Amino acid sequence: MTFLASRGVRVPVIYDSIDDAMQDAGEKDILLRSEHPQDYEGSSDLFPTLDPRYDLGRFDDPSEILFNAAYSNKLAKVRLHCKLLGLDFESFKDGLSYSAWEGVNGINRVITADSAIRGKYHIISINRMGYSVVSGDDAEELTDAKHTGILIGEAKGLIGLYEQIRSLLDPNHCYIVETVSVPVRGIGYDCFGVQVHRGVDFANPTFSIDDLAANDNNLFLHNVRGATSPAGESLLLTLRYPPKFRTDPWLIPEQASMEADDYLVHQAFTEINLAQRRLHVFKYNNSYELGESIDGHTGRNIFLKPHCSAMLPVSVLARGIDTRKLDSEGLEQRQVLFVSDGNSAFLRFLE
Repeated sequence: MTFLASRGVRVPVIYDSIDDAMQDAGEKDILLRSEHPQDYEGSSDLFPTLDPRYDLGRFDDPSEILFNAAYSNKLAKVRLHCKLLGLDFESFKDGLSYSAWEGVNGINRVITADSAIRGKYHIISINRMGYSVVSGDDAEELTDAKHTGILIGEAKGLIGLYEQIRSLLDPNHCYIVETVSVPVRGIGYDCFGVQVHRGVDFANPTFSIDDLAANDNNLFLHNVRGATSPAGESLLLTLRYPPKFRTDPWLIPEQASMEADDYLVHQAFTEINLAQRRLHVFKYNNSYELGESIDGHTGRNIFLKPHCSAMLPVSVLARGIDTRKLDSEGLEQRQVLFVSDGNSAFLRFLE
């Protein structure tokens, strides 16, 4: 973010040192943001942000805090991350550092450009269970939390900030940008960039699903993000993970998943798999449940990082499989065909 700030992107104040930041701690909120070489293209939110008022204590270097016994619970995810990837934990943790930022009190939202439809953007409100799709002057709220839906003025401010960042990095890439927007009376919104992660490249679809032969076994999905070729992709889709994946998962072959709940599969496993996941399907029973699935850091990454993502009501899923398999105790996977033109998509079970 320091590079983007030097090119004119508006970001919260980033201090030259933690000591400089602490001189303002009495008047401003100060946050210590974790930084690691893997963050940009790897797992998100691996190390926590720290509050110096409570976390610094007797430690001169904030990176030492997490390796004190009192903070061992915060390192469980990092240790599992290293175990799954075969990394040496001690060497991995040496890459951790912290920078001091001024805390901005506003609405945290994540924005990405659609990877198949130009001028379309996905905006997720973190910890507010709000998800909006913005195109032109229209902002459509897809979840149940309509009171947290974004207003078009704020959306356009975020899109302007987003496109400024893209122009400085790669205009053809659909970055995942964490932002804070602050309402300003009589003016609109001040929009700040906070963090940038790799997403997927833009690829313009060359066909329409309407032109393909109909098949009664096709299950149509909605709120599609991303496109395939007209032939689609044959993918190994995970329907359900074994119970042990909640605490001690292992890497398995899969190209797609239908499980998004942290209570059923560990976040470290999910984050590692997102980089190569071709599809994530959000199954849900109602719009409130959908909001819960996409809420927070993990939900937004599951939706935005894979090559494609889409949403599927359980009532539609039941036409393709016996949904009792979703409650099984073992690993449940099926081979599927997935076809998307960027606007519409269908899934067909092949076994």
